[in-house]
Amino acid sequence: MSWFGNHDWLAWVGLALALGAIEVVSVAFVFLMLAGGALAGAVAAAVGLPVEVQVVAAFGGAGVARVRVGASAA
Repeated sequence: MSWFGNHDWLAWVGLALALGAIEVVSVAFVFLMLAGGALAGAVAAAVGLPVEVQVVAAFGGAGVARVRVGASAA
């Protein structure tokens, strides 16, 4: 279990890749925004921030991606 504690950024990257693969199939841009949030969580994990901050960063990253995709679609 300690391996996951030391490599939690890798879990975020894996989640981002999985969400990106789902986006390829769905083409709704929703999963792309979630993948962007997961990458923000991965960056927070790589810096060494606690899990709570990683989750907040993931939600914030998804929110920023939502605004950027919404602005480019208009």
